[in-house]
Amino acid sequence: MMIRGIKITKNLGIAFVLFLGFACSQQKGLVDDLQSFTTTLDVHLEAIAKGNLEQLAPTVSESVIMIGPDGRKYDGKDAFMDLHKNWFASSNWKWDGRILKTESSDSLGFGLVQYKYTENDSAGHITLESNAYLILVFKNSALGWQLTHDQNTSIPTIK
Repeated sequence: MMIRGIKITKNLGIAFVLFLGFACSQQKGLVDDLQSFTTTLDVHLEAIAKGNLEQLAPTVSESVIMIGPDGRKYDGKDAFMDLHKNWFASSNWKWDGRILKTESSDSLGFGLVQYKYTENDSAGHITLESNAYLILVFKNSALGWQLTHDQNTSIPTIK
């Protein structure tokens, strides 16, 4: 009986080690997904700050919905990219964003970003300045992490 008890304990030990190995590999997958999400978020924000359409395009889903700071709604990647193409064509602007918070699972991630947008005249004087919050929701798919919702909310200037 004692030998049989040792075999059961040994088999349980092997099963536990295999389970632990599987659990750790699954957890590593989640960490990789998290790193991939944050990397994609960084790439997306860098593309906006630099006005780089080629860098922006792969981070955007075909079914993206964007709500601008003025409340206008843009449906689909074509509308999203057209808006950014027209914006990026001008060189008199600057966009500075900082990530305030991120959350993600293996399939969804979001980032809360606060940004400042400025436009300058030809002499370099600021002609427009605005601040806003940006909520970006990304979905993990076969194509990687892609933006599915972009929600801008203006932060009113208090005088």
